Amino acid sequence: MKTPKYGENTARYLLSKNVDFCILDQEMCCGYPILCTGEFNTYNLMVDRNKKLFKEKGFEKIITVCPSCYMVFKKHYSDLGIKIEYFTEYLTLSEEKKSGDIIFQHACPLKYIEFPGIEEKLKKIYEDSGYKVVNVPHYCCGGGVGHQLRVDIAEMIARKRMEDFKELGDQISKIRENSSFITTYCPDAFWILKFYGKKQKIKYQLKDPCDLLM
Repeated sequence: MKTPKYGENTARYLLSKNVDFCILDQEMCCGYPILCTGEFNTYNLMVDRNKKLFKEKGFEKIITVCPSCYMVFKKHYSDLGIKIEYFTEYLTLSEEKKSGDIIFQHACPLKYIEFPGIEEKLKKIYEDSGYKVVNVPHYCCGGGVGHQLRVDIAEMIARKRMEDFKELGDQISKIRENSSFITTYCPDAFWILKFYGKKQKIKYQLKDPCDLLM
């Protein structure tokens, strides 16, 4: 994983909410990147192996941190009868009052397809926790499977998206260290924000959504 701290903070947050879960010693990809290349035989092989593993372990629920995994598990693993959840479903108000501005880079597959209303739900959680959610028009950050298949195009999109955040940061005079944040509930987008945000010198501090509530 390119952003190990993201996964660690998610696990810590779920444990703080008394969510009982385990992490596989050996985990196979859900197969989505392979599916996008058109290698259907390889994809079906990966799905079959995952299904066998999940059956052997007797899992009743899968909590995923990846939008692509969430889509694939819901659509192509439904015959297993395993409940598929996204980690944001466990986010609740912070126990301590927070402060500062937050920009969300939303996960396109969840915002537009799988989780209508997720933007409003998260805004309420973070604003009720004390943050101010800054409204920024949404479009793709360049991450996801696109960065694996067409790096040149993905990088052009990423640099353009970072310019949005940089311009906004330059316009807001009250931006101060440790008081203005940018976040995303997609680990691929988090890496894009980390890598290209540093290149573009955006003024927001990058934090994952669980860290902001802990």
